[in-house]
Amino acid sequence: MFDAALYVDPDSDELLLACQCDAYWNEGVCAHAVAVGLAWLQSSAPHEGERAPPPRRTQSTSPRLARDSSRPATPDALQAWLVEHRVERARTVPLGMLASLLPDSVTRHARSALRKATVLDALEGTSKLRRLRRSEQDAVAEAAWQWVRDEAGRVSRGLTREASAKPLPPTTDDRLAPLRDALVRTRARIRAQAVPRLLSPAPGAILQEVPLRLLVTEPELAAWGLRDAYGADWEDGGAVVLDPRAMMEGRPGVSCPCSPKADEAGCVHALTAVDAALAFLVLPKHAARATRLAELLFEAPGRELLSTLEASLLDRAVREAPATGDFVTFRLEPESSRGWRLRPYVHVPAKKGGLSQGRAVTWYDRDKTLRTLQDPAERHAWSLLDVEEGMGRNSAYMGYGLGEGTTYTLLLQALRSLAHSPRLRLADAPDAPARVREAPLGFALEEDGQALRLRPAVDGRPVPPEALTPPPDGPEAPQPWLLVEPGGPSVTLVSVPLGAVPLLETLARHGVYVSEHQREALLGHLSALEAAFPLALPPSLEPRPVEASPGLLVRLRAVEDSALEVSLLVRPLPEAPPQPVGEGAPVVRGQRGSERVMVRRALDAERAEADVLLARLSLPAGMYHFTRDTVEDALQFLEALEPLTGPDVRVEWAEQPWSVTRAETPNVRVQVLREHDWFGAKGGVELDGARVELAVLLEAVRRRQRYVPLGKGRWLRLTEALREQLTPLADVAHPGRKGLEVSAAAAPVLDTLEKAGARVQAPPDWRQLAKRIHDAHARPVRVPRSLKAELRDYQREGFTWLARLASWGAGACLADDMGLGKTVQALALLLSRAAAGPALVVAPTSLRGNWVLEAERFAPSLRVHVWQDSDRGALPSLLGPRDVLIISYGLLAMDAAKLADVTFATLVVDEAQAVKNPNTARARALRGVKAEARVALTGTPVENRLSELWSLFHLLFPGLLGGRESFHARFAVPIERDRNADARASLARLVRPFLLRRTKAQVARELPPRVDTVVPVTLSDAERRLYDDVRLAALARLGEGTPGGDQRFEMLAALTRLRLAACHPRLVDPDTGLSSSKLERVLERVDELLAEGGRALVFSQFVRHLSLVRDALEARGIPFQYLDGRTPAAERQSRVEAFQRGEGALFLISLKAGGTGLNLTGADHVLHLDPWWNPAVEDQASDRAHRIGQTRPVTVSRFVAEGTIEEAILALHAQKRELADSLLSEADGAAALSPAQLLDLLRFGAGTPQD
Repeated sequence: MFDAALYVDPDSDELLLACQCDAYWNEGVCAHAVAVGLAWLQSSAPHEGERAPPPRRTQSTSPRLARDSSRPATPDALQAWLVEHRVERARTVPLGMLASLLPDSVTRHARSALRKATVLDALEGTSKLRRLRRSEQDAVAEAAWQWVRDEAGRVSRGLTREASAKPLPPTTDDRLAPLRDALVRTRARIRAQAVPRLLSPAPGAILQEVPLRLLVTEPELAAWGLRDAYGADWEDGGAVVLDPRAMMEGRPGVSCPCSPKADEAGCVHALTAVDAALAFLVLPKHAARATRLAELLFEAPGRELLSTLEASLLDRAVREAPATGDFVTFRLEPESSRGWRLRPYVHVPAKKGGLSQGRAVTWYDRDKTLRTLQDPAERHAWSLLDVEEGMGRNSAYMGYGLGEGTTYTLLLQALRSLAHSPRLRLADAPDAPARVREAPLGFALEEDGQALRLRPAVDGRPVPPEALTPPPDGPEAPQPWLLVEPGGPSVTLVSVPLGAVPLLETLARHGVYVSEHQREALLGHLSALEAAFPLALPPSLEPRPVEASPGLLVRLRAVEDSALEVSLLVRPLPEAPPQPVGEGAPVVRGQRGSERVMVRRALDAERAEADVLLARLSLPAGMYHFTRDTVEDALQFLEALEPLTGPDVRVEWAEQPWSVTRAETPNVRVQVLREHDWFGAKGGVELDGARVELAVLLEAVRRRQRYVPLGKGRWLRLTEALREQLTPLADVAHPGRKGLEVSAAAAPVLDTLEKAGARVQAPPDWRQLAKRIHDAHARPVRVPRSLKAELRDYQREGFTWLARLASWGAGACLADDMGLGKTVQALALLLSRAAAGPALVVAPTSLRGNWVLEAERFAPSLRVHVWQDSDRGALPSLLGPRDVLIISYGLLAMDAAKLADVTFATLVVDEAQAVKNPNTARARALRGVKAEARVALTGTPVENRLSELWSLFHLLFPGLLGGRESFHARFAVPIERDRNADARASLARLVRPFLLRRTKAQVARELPPRVDTVVPVTLSDAERRLYDDVRLAALARLGEGTPGGDQRFEMLAALTRLRLAACHPRLVDPDTGLSSSKLERVLERVDELLAEGGRALVFSQFVRHLSLVRDALEARGIPFQYLDGRTPAAERQSRVEAFQRGEGALFLISLKAGGTGLNLTGADHVLHLDPWWNPAVEDQASDRAHRIGQTRPVTVSRFVAEGTIEEAILALHAQKRELADSLLSEADGAAALSPAQLLDLLRFGAGTPQD
């Protein structure tokens, strides 16, 4: 039953009919609606003598909704709004999702009308909603606009969250790491098609165990009407389904109800589902279910496989032996209406030999019988018989199979699967295997006296018309006919052209004979008949044989200007149509003038000749018809084919041929434009009246495209030389505000392009810049004589590189490995530019002292100023040539305005990874510094994301990497998400001239045997107060007088306590919550050397200090070995051997326990956490790595807390060699000092200035 209704539209007084049946919604009218209308007319007609009242317009009970003023007024504006807010999917989202947004005034029939319309239809008011009343259309449109605005908000929040997302944490179960990686790859593919949305609450993933899947639902997919609108089967209740195994195997593993026909969903729901699955794997709250998933994914299948294998081995004898002698056949039997049925039979050996007649397999024994089939093709045929379970259950034989009631296509598939099986039999010949083959329909002409007879033929052999069985859907169905011949026995799948069907019907009705007087008329049609079908003739009618024309014909057909179909043909007779290579009729006939001629084809020779051509085209043999699916592949094929064409290989286009124009460097024109504070570029290529803009040309080069479209069927080919010339320009040109933007880095690129023949127009200031760059690279650079250091070869090269870039204002990043002397190279640069004006060095607070010491040591002619917390107001105005101002990041961010009027000749940014976030106050302050040359020093220009590199060069060389969004789209996403090698190579080429990085391995021959560095550590205010409390307490106990010998032990204990306070607050106060600045600095250095692939020995005099370091490493998951005085001798050696094998990146060793006697050449770094009195003891410890067998340079780093006793100990090493000599004994080095000297050490640091 259907509900049909008639009502009056309150807006128009129109009578409207509506019905729920399909006929009404497909055609707009149905019998139910007509019946209701007639009934209403009859009931409302006036009685005889009465006059019908005039129509009355009533007040609508549902007034039209007011239009939202923010809603775009025109379709074009609406489309632009959707694109701008990234909600283009409104064009395809069905209105069925808006049920919750529709007011109650929308009737039930109006909701039904929405199932075939989209949100965009509602917003644009298309004809799909014409059957709704005006008030209903308004309500639906307002609901659609509300959804669009809400969706835009969800997308905006999703994009914001994605941009600020932190690195994905590890899975809660380590076994799920491969699934996480697969989900990340899947997300990257889907993200290319869909935008993220932030839903509240966020959908969660549900684990389904059988079959193993993750299901993710969201309210949008649960909306009513979506089943019909999307055409989904809805078996999962509207959930997005993720198949973990498929994704880990690289197969499509995400399906969504909104796109059921897609191999892998690429919609917003799929993206949300993948994010939910990633959260399922990494969030602790899902840990228990994630562990269950890992069990089902990795453990349960193996157990089931082993169990099955054991059962199979136990049952092997039973399975391998013939089941009680049974043998299965597939019998093709005739059915009514000239149909055929394929049915399995089971046979037993007959007493007289051979097999029994057999019985049809029933539903009850089919599974048992299936075990006798081992061949995959036979089992596939069996599976096709089981497609429709209901078939055959009610038959007298309880059998089943493929017949009239089943899709004919399945019968054909089953026959093809049994083509080489001995089990296929015919009902009329059950004892012999039947052969399956395929052949085209032909005809045979036979002589009967002077009359002729035309008969159907297969492979030149006449067959009765009635022997050919057409498909059940009729003779014109595009499926093979069946020719079943018991005499063979054989089954032939005969392809019958549509044009042959009327001829077959005529032959079947009349068995056509052509009388003598009609003979000539029939012979006159032979040429046309031969062109359409294979034709067999009697010898007397064969025309004169001629030599076959040699060569191949390559027929090309363009498919919508995006693909190319290629067919290899032969034309042995020019007067006849082309023939497929190695196939078709063995004889080709035609009319040559007034004479009929024929050619006998050499099919094997045709195939051999075609295979030679395919080999020259790097294609596999036998591929005589194929498609090139992309324009690039199609045009490359044409380019490869062109030199092979000639008399033996001819090319023929089925339609309008493609035209390819060759572009060379002289065809390129580039114009540089001055646009206020930046440069723009435009131009392109003009050839044969067509123009390609420069931006399009460069994008093609970036994508490694060899062809650019010029119009329908026309292409511009970029030669290899041109692409090589344009690649550097493609690297340095970025999309900007008004087109392409180029930085100063493009000057040498355009100069090279111009010399190669391109036409370049540029303003004078651009030409001057290019000359400065050229002169800078041509001018010799000399190391300043005032540098008090002998630079090694690689350091001299680094200084020369810095000096040349600085001379024309280019930014530079010196990113050498730690320990290779970046500071001394920078000091050489400051000396070379000292006369040009003051220099500014920005460094972490902990490194300011090191800069002062290094400048005093290597560049004493520079006047070094440290920007302190006080007395700095007048300093900027006093700066001039040879002045170097050293400032911390924090103070620069606070006092940037005080330096705003100073123009520095050189800006040096040490540990420049500190500006990896361009939005921080320190980064903004640095960008505000006026400097003619900018240099960054860092061992890790990129730590986590490529955006850090952009931030760094945005400071050093604005414009080099383009805008932030442009960089993200062009480099960050392709490299980080897609692992795009071309984008990575392009970025490397772009920054290579301005980033210099040398590793220890590259310059090992230039390194000294060992590099010693001091790493200064600045204590926090709280640590400083604790340290001073310890120091003052010790002095108070000892008194301020001259100490006597009886106080010596107390002094040594106080010194030890001071050393502990300089290392870590918890070493003197276990209950304190203070953190250790030294530990933080040590961990930073550990991260740096691990990023460089280094390994380190970590020494400390204090076992408790090592324990704190060990706890920190364990918390970070960094592998290490550990050794102190409590380690047994046997365990001690095993740990050494483990480290030498590469187990552990660090080896924590107490100085006394491991300072001597160990061979640890697996390390190339040595970290001394606290300085020891005797430098020789430290040297011995360092020699555990720096010894014979070491193949890498060794860097020894000493961590020293500034303003503490550690600095005093270090000063003793350098200043008093005689004192150091007195410390070479086995005893504590402090024991050799006098009580007065010990008291001086206790007093050290009392007047140390603080930041």
